[in-house]
Amino acid sequence: MKGNFLDRLVYLYVMMRFQCYAYFILILLLSGCSTRNEALLLQLKLTDNWEFKSSAEPRWHNADLPGDILSHVSKIKGFGNRWLLDGSKLRDILNASWEYRNIFNVSESLLSKDSINISLPKLHGPARVYINDSLLCRKLINEVGCDHSCKRILKKGKNELRIVFDPLYFTQSQDSSYFNSKEEVVSSLIRAIDKLPFKNVPDIPGLIDAPCITAWSIAKIEDVYFYPLTVSDKSAQYNAEINIMASEETEMNLEISVDDRSIIKLYELKLKPGINKQIVSFSIANPKLWWTSGLGEQYLYKATFRLFSSRQLVHEVSFPLGARKLEIVYDSDSINQQLKFLLNGKPVFLKGGIVDIPHNLDPSQIETSYQKIADQVKAANINLIRLLHPDFYRADLFYKLCSENGILVWQDFPVSEASTTRRFNYAWEQSMKYLRNMPCCAVYMGRAEDACDNSNNGPVSTAEVFIKKELPLMIKKYDHRTFYWTMQVNKDLCSKESVNGNIDACMAQSLGLCSIAGEPCLSYISSSSLLDFGRTLGIPVSEIHAKMNSLRYMDSVLSVNSVFAQNIQQISKSYPNPGNIASALYETQLYQACQIKQYIESYRLKNENCIGFTNWRIYDSTPASLGNSIDFWGRTKPAYYSLRDSYAANTLIAQADVDMINIYAINDELKDLDAILLCKMIDFYGNTYFVKQIPVTVMANSKALLLSLSKSDLLKGLSSRKIALLLQLNQPGRTNAQNILYFAEPKFLELPKTNIRVDINQVNLGYNIILKSNVFVKSLYLETDRPEARFSDNNIDLLPGKRYKIFVSYQGSHDELTKNLVIHSINNLR
Repeated sequence: MKGNFLDRLVYLYVMMRFQCYAYFILILLLSGCSTRNEALLLQLKLTDNWEFKSSAEPRWHNADLPGDILSHVSKIKGFGNRWLLDGSKLRDILNASWEYRNIFNVSESLLSKDSINISLPKLHGPARVYINDSLLCRKLINEVGCDHSCKRILKKGKNELRIVFDPLYFTQSQDSSYFNSKEEVVSSLIRAIDKLPFKNVPDIPGLIDAPCITAWSIAKIEDVYFYPLTVSDKSAQYNAEINIMASEETEMNLEISVDDRSIIKLYELKLKPGINKQIVSFSIANPKLWWTSGLGEQYLYKATFRLFSSRQLVHEVSFPLGARKLEIVYDSDSINQQLKFLLNGKPVFLKGGIVDIPHNLDPSQIETSYQKIADQVKAANINLIRLLHPDFYRADLFYKLCSENGILVWQDFPVSEASTTRRFNYAWEQSMKYLRNMPCCAVYMGRAEDACDNSNNGPVSTAEVFIKKELPLMIKKYDHRTFYWTMQVNKDLCSKESVNGNIDACMAQSLGLCSIAGEPCLSYISSSSLLDFGRTLGIPVSEIHAKMNSLRYMDSVLSVNSVFAQNIQQISKSYPNPGNIASALYETQLYQACQIKQYIESYRLKNENCIGFTNWRIYDSTPASLGNSIDFWGRTKPAYYSLRDSYAANTLIAQADVDMINIYAINDELKDLDAILLCKMIDFYGNTYFVKQIPVTVMANSKALLLSLSKSDLLKGLSSRKIALLLQLNQPGRTNAQNILYFAEPKFLELPKTNIRVDINQVNLGYNIILKSNVFVKSLYLETDRPEARFSDNNIDLLPGKRYKIFVSYQGSHDELTKNLVIHSINNLR
């Protein structure tokens, strides 16, 4: 009996101890799980609940972000298009003081952190920033944002952030010449098309992004820079430089993962108070390589860096990672030392253009505008763009779009006497720190803004020193894997007589690249754009038409603008004399498009295995730009389609000399092309006089001479003014490339009157326009009355008897499109 009792006591004692241990282990597990998911770094982004008012008025108004002073004032006062405000209204707005306010809640857990900072975005103007009526800072927050400690002035519960913009003072050069009446606007259209009122709209202060409050303890990741050591199909190996800010001496674990699928590296770190720089490595097995548009996929990994203290997540940051290797090498077999650009070990011909990013857009339109630019650049077969300025709204968004669309970036750093200051240096440093992890970033260039002046004295000395010495050191420090060039200035090229002005000519001379003149013919905005502009101001369309068509004769056209007159005279050597302004605008754009095609074809035939960057402005940042191929409204001019077709992956080029026509094919793809070459001599009524078809093979990434024909044999018994040579590279079910060779200038071609049949069918998001003609139609170009309309193709030569389908995104009705569709062609100028 006694033994049974003692056994029970022992049993109870053992069970109680076991339960205690079990509960203790459970508590540890639960606490471990909860702390691992609770980050020590907290962020509060102030996106909502913003208010806006004039400092002179008591009433607050709701304000949405992103926004700026002009957009919010326009919403309150009911102004229309921000670009069409007259000078007095704009001066009144920008010379007043305006305030933004946000009421936000701060939790006790956020206040308990060791450090609390507020990050302010680029505000584009002098501002005073207050938290709870305490002045946090007063400075010009322009090129980049700023970061300030705010722990001492925050409190638990409700807090108030207030940003006050001080008046901006304008110099005479900054102040725009705005128009105040319909009469002034109409006369301006005739007087000087290149001086429309939006040309000099200044940067508008505002909040293009939300301020963010960051609170942290122990440590946080300040900056990460990862760069490839080796990249191949089998493995991509990287080094990562990581700066970690620690508030105390501590031990941490650093975890690196890719695409959140697995932990690929785990490091144990011993940190000291302050900034700790760590260099670690990681690799990706069998990586999906990042290629430029047209060559392959633009796969972006998600590289994540996590910092742990024991089992507790302290901080994590993520970046897009494109596994790619860029190299620029010299061709040792070439006397001229041509440059060869290698992407992932493959030679790539860079098809480029300049994009002048609009820096004064309505902030609410920034994302849409950037997306349109990226879409249009990619659709034009461009794989590298040159950006003229490092500081524009939402740069992070634009570079992200470039990486996603396979568009490499050539980033200019324009330097002047005024910009070689600590403030500008800081802005460039911040730009590099962001760009260096983006797969799109390829080339930096330092160029003097005053590289060539009218006296031909060369660059400003301070800027030259900065470009040649300080900027290269900065790039080596922050992004040593990116290529950098210093612009070398040739005074002869920089003379006033230079066709392309100073910058483009100097760059071409420096790099030995193909530089297409930026403004060879002053292709103004299209006639329909002028109608849009006038209609927005309430000017009757008939009034604008009357003004434009009153210039019936060449003498009147020449009086519009002296530069325009010179170009019209040049264009008249190749094209018929225009009868009115609308025809003159159309011809300047055709001339521009033809020059682009000739420049690119000539360059491609003379050069190979080199960078091949064509220095052409692709996008207008102001409505009145002269030489670009996409206008301010995002509509594509004829030049855009010439650029796109010349940059296609497979192209045909016909080079005619005294008696021979040499037919070349270019294959920019990374695989061989097998096709049938079709050569057909036809007249403008569709009659065929010569046909030849041969099988051809064009090796990957190369050009090839496919066929040589005798010009005299082809033209025997035929009039050079009535025929054309059609060239095609055909594969089963598709035409890979097409080109048409004419034997006379457009002015002398005996083109018949057009007889175009137009069928319009409504489809999803727009209409299909079916075109068919019994005769040849040269340089057919379509326009509508809607600025948002986009054509899938344009500036085409319509072959006799062939149906041609073009999609247009048009928001009007079928009847409206039928009524407002305008068809231009060389045939119509007869």
